[in-house]
Amino acid sequence: MLKLNVAEETTYEANGESLEGTGFEWESGPVFTYNKTDVTENFKIKYALSISYAEGQFAYTKPENYSTPYAGSDITVKTVYITDPAEGVTVEYSLNSGAYSTTVPVVKDVGTYTVNYRISAEYYDTQTGSY
Repeated sequence: MLKLNVAEETTYEANGESLEGTGFEWESGPVFTYNKTDVTENFKIKYALSISYAEGQFAYTKPENYSTPYAGSDITVKTVYITDPAEGVTVEYSLNSGAYSTTVPVVKDVGTYTVNYRISAEYYDTQTGSY
């Protein structure tokens, strides 16, 4: 609460920006009183406000490096497991620095492969890595 201890008519301004259209709302605004009487309606109120947003970080587990015996059939590689956020996440994979795709790679031939991954979602920093 802001109390003014003056009676003269003048402009009292808190420099600022509007929250209109931002999705944010005040729980309660300032209250101006004079002689213990609420005189807030007599004022045009502007706010000094700064809102900053920090991108979130994913919680995930990637497979450890592993090997598997070749049995003559295609092998689908192990995938990244996302624990947070639970939805709205895109995981893309590439083999040996190839093009990224949301399709989990399948290995067809005997060899050593590097699986690259890229995790993205709105309001989160994109995470990359490999195994």
